[in-house]
Amino acid sequence: MTRRRKLARVLAAPRTLPFVVCAAALAPAGAAAQVVLGTVVEEGSARPLPGAWVALARPDGSVAVADLADDSGAFSLEAGAAGTYALRVRLIGFRDTETEEFSLAAAETVRRTIEVPVIAFSLEGIRVDASKPCGAGIGGSEDVAALWSEARKALEILEWAEESQVYRYHVTEYRTQLDASTLQVTGILERPRRGFFDRGPYVSRPAEELATEGYVQPAPDEPDEFVYFAPDGSVLLSESFLDTHCFGVDPDSDDSRVGLRFEPVRGRDLPDIEGVLWLDRATAELESLEYTYVQLPFAVDRWPQVGGRVEFERLANGVWIVPNWRIRMPLDVVRTGGYGGSRADVTLRTLSEVGARVQRVETATGETIAQSTGATLSGVVRASGDGRPLVDAIVDLVPSGYRTITAEDGTFRLTGLPTGSFRVRVSHPLLDALGAEPVEAEAPLVEGRPHRRVVDVDLTGAVRGFCVRRGTQTDDPLAVLGSVRDGASGLPVTDAVVTLVGTRGVAAEIEVDAGGEFGLCAARTDVGADAAVVVRPAGRGARPTDPRIPVEVEAGSTVARADVEVDVADFAIEAVSAATAGIVEVREAAGDADVYGRVVDPVRGVGVTAARVVLYSLSGVPLDSAVADGAGSFALTPPAPGTVVIGVDALGYQGRTTEIVFDGRPLLVDVAVSPSPVELDGLEVAVEQKSIALDRAGFYQRERYGTGDFIDMNELAAPGLLPPSRLVLRAGGAAMSGDQIYFPRSQRPDLTGRGLGYCYPMIVVDDVVVRTDPRGFEFPTFPGEPADERLRPSFDEFLPPQELIAAIEVYQSTAQAPARWKSTNNECGVVVVWTRRP
Repeated sequence: MTRRRKLARVLAAPRTLPFVVCAAALAPAGAAAQVVLGTVVEEGSARPLPGAWVALARPDGSVAVADLADDSGAFSLEAGAAGTYALRVRLIGFRDTETEEFSLAAAETVRRTIEVPVIAFSLEGIRVDASKPCGAGIGGSEDVAALWSEARKALEILEWAEESQVYRYHVTEYRTQLDASTLQVTGILERPRRGFFDRGPYVSRPAEELATEGYVQPAPDEPDEFVYFAPDGSVLLSESFLDTHCFGVDPDSDDSRVGLRFEPVRGRDLPDIEGVLWLDRATAELESLEYTYVQLPFAVDRWPQVGGRVEFERLANGVWIVPNWRIRMPLDVVRTGGYGGSRADVTLRTLSEVGARVQRVETATGETIAQSTGATLSGVVRASGDGRPLVDAIVDLVPSGYRTITAEDGTFRLTGLPTGSFRVRVSHPLLDALGAEPVEAEAPLVEGRPHRRVVDVDLTGAVRGFCVRRGTQTDDPLAVLGSVRDGASGLPVTDAVVTLVGTRGVAAEIEVDAGGEFGLCAARTDVGADAAVVVRPAGRGARPTDPRIPVEVEAGSTVARADVEVDVADFAIEAVSAATAGIVEVREAAGDADVYGRVVDPVRGVGVTAARVVLYSLSGVPLDSAVADGAGSFALTPPAPGTVVIGVDALGYQGRTTEIVFDGRPLLVDVAVSPSPVELDGLEVAVEQKSIALDRAGFYQRERYGTGDFIDMNELAAPGLLPPSRLVLRAGGAAMSGDQIYFPRSQRPDLTGRGLGYCYPMIVVDDVVVRTDPRGFEFPTFPGEPADERLRPSFDEFLPPQELIAAIEVYQSTAQAPARWKSTNNECGVVVVWTRRP
């Protein structure tokens, strides 16, 4: 028996905090302020040290005020009160320095020059076999102490910068779903949130709470769910963290970076974290924190995928920030067995990743001091056979929602992208018309780095498959795709037949579909260089307004396009003119003394099957007769030379008689017959516009036979634009609470009744699940935080605007929905949205 268990719902920390302005930080300086002015320089050379952190420390070690030295190494500190102080300086690559204590009287200004010595040791010599001090802080190994000293400087400056509350952080928070085995993104939601955040966008729970209660705790309202906590700078600097963890040099350290590894002390049985603080070996700057959760409060001790990453960056002015962070938690776990004393097998299927990216950092006055570009994806889409660039190819970053279209040279570029392992999906109107699947490729995206991808599209293979489905198997296929539209209105003509004519006559023929589109396939040898299409109304006795439209086939190409415009007013059933119909071509032929021939429809360029051909004398006496075969061919034998009459009669065509002179030598006679006009009562025709993409997606078939509610482009084309939620409300049973669409459980006896009275549907866009339950996309909050601070996205935020929507399907329960959209995580129904394709 298999049971699924949801192990993570929301993350309680870190989080972003609301816009808060620190009044003390913005208050004007008093007239009787105590000020310490000075300069930080390198010992021995007197070289100014910009970006050095300078703090005014009290005798008890607490910091009264701090700042960063400017480009000339200068600083200015204003004490809140007179007293005894010391100046403390920290800068990566230099030894921590603290001056002797001095007195600062009321309204006094003191000047100091602080010389800071360069560190005598380098991270280059740190060994990976250093000892692992446990508890009671960092001690024992000199290498471990050196690593911690450099990491601590960055963490302390980071903590100071957050507590000073002088920066605006423009942040994008996100939540993604990942495949647990590949870590590939399977669903994503991004939501920008900007403001003046106090303490920065990355803040953890108090260190003492995590030390006593653990880093994974049961959710207060759901016994089967857990809350995951992560450390920030203040936690890592705390005595409780140092007391409960062992430290050592990570064995994976290499020539470019060195890691300070930590793990819980032996005997600690609470859920905890172990991981590595990575530092650049050459500059000693802190790069990142990577960690995993251990001693999880369920069947397994740990999953390596479950954990987090925090990135650190030093800005040009010396400030340290956290530009990116993420936490991965178990979301979908399958438990098999475990009955009768046997051990259960636990498999992690899906991860939930919550994180944030800082897009821009500003000072309180609005000056930008840092700006992120995100990841960049660029490349080219080309045909795999000859390398030709494909223009107008649609490039999607799945499932992020980022999309672009290739230029004339086949190139594309997307910027400001989220990070992670995504898929690049390339589609093209030709692939859609050929019924071929889009091409996909992997795209690992890294913040601040470009990723280039060349995508080859196998058009030849797509054409070959297209031809096989139409009964044509050839090593050298040619597909002719196109549309028939009214030249005046641009609307598709849905009642037309298209014939492909080549050097060997008719190569292929087909009726257009509901969108006026057609696709013909033939062997290239049957088409030749002078290919053309002939368009006529469907049915007998029909002719086109323009009999032949040339088809241009590029050298080496397997696909050609022929878009035809017709005048619907003239595109009707009527007789072929006498100048065209009835033309008889007579020429000598080798063989017996007979009359050979072919009955031809000159409009379609094909033989007329089953036409009855009779040979008469001038007096009307039948001499011989035959029935034309599938190619319209016939053979007659006159009894003697002389003038005779050939009569042709075929269903749907006007009868035709023609005199010929037979002199005893073989003759080849081709007879063209005109379609017979059919007079019909006046008809009122309503044309329903349909999409070929929706047809291939099965929308119209489900609309005809399905159990849901359907809204197609004909309804969406009504004047005025509405948000998608208002369109869904047109479906039966749908209701709205606030900004969420739901189905009332009281109206659904087939539902189990679990949970709230509101039953929120799953959302699917272009066959990709973008949401299972809105509660699963709730952004991190602290318990007790006001409801308006929750970042649960609205229903409409998952969907494109109405002008981009082609159709909507609504199923009030997953029992009604097609199997492809059934989910064990949601029984509340499905809303499926299809977008318009270019």
